[in-house]
Amino acid sequence: MANIRYHRVKRVIVKSKGRKNRHCRFGTGCIHGFSFCSIIVAIIFIVALFLLLLFFFLQPCSSDLDCAVDNPCSIDYCRSNFCRHEYIKDCCNIDNDCDKTQCYNSFCNKNTNKCTVTATQNGTDCSDHNQCTANDKCHNGECLGNMLNCDFNQCANGQCYKTRGCVYTNKIDDTPCDDNDKCTQGDACWNGLCTSGIPKDCSHLSDECNAGMCNSADGQCVLVPKTDGVSCTKTLNTCEESNPVCKSGQCTAETKTCFDNNPCTVDACVENIGCMIQYNFSSGTCLPGCQEDSHCPTSYICHDGTCIDIPPDLNVNVRFIDYEIQNCTSSGHRLLMSFVMDAGKDVLVSDTYFRVIKEAGDITTATTQPLGFIDEVLNLDSNQISNDTSRSAFTLTTACQSVTSTNCNSIFAGRSYEFDLKLTHCTSINTEPFQNCIDPNIHVQANVEVSISDCGNFNEQQILYTYGSGVLYHNGTKYVGMNPTNKIDIRFSTGEDTRIYAGIETNVYHNTQLVANLYSVRFCSPNNLHHLSNCVTGQQGSSYCPYTGCFGWESTYDSPLKHHVDLMQTGYITALAKSNMYNSYGCYLDGVYYGSDILKCEQNPMCPTAWWPHVMDDGISFTTEWIKTHPEYTDVEETLVVDMVYRITACTHTLRNVNEELHQISTIKLLK
Repeated sequence: MANIRYHRVKRVIVKSKGRKNRHCRFGTGCIHGFSFCSIIVAIIFIVALFLLLLFFFLQPCSSDLDCAVDNPCSIDYCRSNFCRHEYIKDCCNIDNDCDKTQCYNSFCNKNTNKCTVTATQNGTDCSDHNQCTANDKCHNGECLGNMLNCDFNQCANGQCYKTRGCVYTNKIDDTPCDDNDKCTQGDACWNGLCTSGIPKDCSHLSDECNAGMCNSADGQCVLVPKTDGVSCTKTLNTCEESNPVCKSGQCTAETKTCFDNNPCTVDACVENIGCMIQYNFSSGTCLPGCQEDSHCPTSYICHDGTCIDIPPDLNVNVRFIDYEIQNCTSSGHRLLMSFVMDAGKDVLVSDTYFRVIKEAGDITTATTQPLGFIDEVLNLDSNQISNDTSRSAFTLTTACQSVTSTNCNSIFAGRSYEFDLKLTHCTSINTEPFQNCIDPNIHVQANVEVSISDCGNFNEQQILYTYGSGVLYHNGTKYVGMNPTNKIDIRFSTGEDTRIYAGIETNVYHNTQLVANLYSVRFCSPNNLHHLSNCVTGQQGSSYCPYTGCFGWESTYDSPLKHHVDLMQTGYITALAKSNMYNSYGCYLDGVYYGSDILKCEQNPMCPTAWWPHVMDDGISFTTEWIKTHPEYTDVEETLVVDMVYRITACTHTLRNVNEELHQISTIKLLK
């Protein structure tokens, strides 16, 4: 029998320094200080939690009813004893289930469980987060932008990156390019830019008043006028002042004014002749008015044959420019004297005013004058002749006088006439009625002495209806009627080169018993923005026009005229027409228009005459250089309409006077 040794188990208590005493009970054991039973409990807890989660997520079931949930966007069913839940595509339950962007909003429709989309208004700013687009805008719910062009530079290669935009890499220097200037050659790239090559030389065209330059649009050499006022050289004629200067590319000299303080000379100079003497058709003599201040009354000064008394510091001049002897309607003759008044502008605060004689009643006499002067004021007309100057032209008459063979040399001789001019200030005077006028109570006095003989024979004028056409001549070229293609280029013309000869051609030109003479002439320009402008030029077609041409519009409140000038009224050339602005004269001597039927019929040959180069019944000429600087004519191409009223005189027998005035119209476009 084996020896069995018994040992007494001794309970040992171990004390650990610095910690509580621990001991292991028999049957439990210790594993690194943790009880074995604690580990078992933890494992059981984890397994239980796993099974619990498995139950909730896998949800064991026996039928589809066990899987039903309160979610309209879920399809619930049982498969393999576990519940399955599938999401319905495009289904929503709450608004947060629906997308929103910069270009549309959406919300969940509870009735259909579908998202309802509302696009943002087209054109709303947005960002597509693409640096290769610009000006991003919403369009039908999408944010769209314009693609950047990164390939516009000839001298750089461009590429666009969504996060950076256009990125350029310079091409090699001296790479050929085009600077879009046809006046350079050999253009090349430098540092990413196209630099111009050698410029084309056009200096061979240059002269004193023009510079030869290259037109970059087509590469052609052209002449460009130098600045007006540059000194130049030219051969002067008898009518030109010294010190010529460049003007519009031409070397020009100022025309002599011939202001000789003599009303018996016309204020115009004829080349190789000089100042012309006023012709008196009745073979009388004309003695001048004042020639110096001492010839005038006290406080008056002499200006071009007229004594004037003006307030201090007032820039106004009055000139006596012409006279006529007119036969009266009943019997006898009367003296007509034509004057012009030029006045500088006046600036009050911020407004510019032009001084004019507004109406006939503003021309008066303070005392009784010889021969019933002023019996009538005729053809009062005011215009703005420059940015700084206005001109009023008018004709004053004596009363009709009985002229006999014994008094014809004395009745109009040695007379002194005095009159007063009342000035009105207006801001606009180019069309009637004048605008914003005020009365500053300013007066100018004038005095003129004339001595004229009147021993001619005057008879009554008679008229006959006829027909014809209006014509214009410029530099030998003829323009007929109201033709919209009529065109004259005066851009490089000055002085007499701008003269137009306007007249009438009728069916009585070769009739020895009849003669046609102008009676009234007006030129005008239409306001192209006015609905009746075509009535002025005669291009109205079938449209209704109250008037055609230049006459008649002054009686309406809606005139299509922007400017007009009367060259002749009731048979005589107006004072304004004879001024140096227009330098007008007729085909016949002035006296013929007021003369008797006999005088008219004695004009043989008819036009042309010594000073009139063109064949026609009658005509009147005028220069057009003024249109280049007139404030109403601002377009490069302006339309001018010449409206001519004429009458017929019977030369061999008496015809019934029907008091009818016929008229012809011509239009021309002026390139200025």
